[in-house]
Amino acid sequence: MNNPLTNPKTIALGLAATIAVGGGTAAVAGAADGTSTKPTKPTPEQRAEKRKEAKAEHQAAFAKALGVSVKDVQDARSEVRDQYAAKRAAAEKQRAEKQGLTVQQLRDKRADAAQKRLAKAVEKGRLTQAEVDAVVKAVREGKPVKAAIKQARAEHRKDHRADRKADRAAAKG
Repeated sequence: MNNPLTNPKTIALGLAATIAVGGGTAAVAGAADGTSTKPTKPTPEQRAEKRKEAKAEHQAAFAKALGVSVKDVQDARSEVRDQYAAKRAAAEKQRAEKQGLTVQQLRDKRADAAQKRLAKAVEKGRLTQAEVDAVVKAVREGKPVKAAIKQARAEHRKDHRADRKADRAAAKG
């Protein structure tokens, strides 16, 4: 008998139910003294904590809808993620063999092509050279280009926030 936790239709149905039940939550609040109507922006740590709480709520709702434990949901999610990672690795190996290359040679080829394309984004000011370098490094390690760009931008924003925070602290005294 098939395990219902690894059935893609069950997973999709449960995910849709989780989204419907868990919904989105706003993470803004007014000033503590109640005098300001301008909402305060949550810190990155607060947003991360909120995402963690929402994920736990979604997993609990998903488990309840399927009639299983949260641990079963987490295990099934990990199993599916591992299966897709194995499929991606096999497909990458097959593409490399088809071109008469090793997997690393294929990754290097993709990274070089990405670097050439992203050089235009640097010229236009859309990306920094550091972001491009991070993307190229991630592609050489096997990450898809789009995911590498997303990760590089997130790291750049994090660094930028830290720099601004340090500048504000230095300006205060």
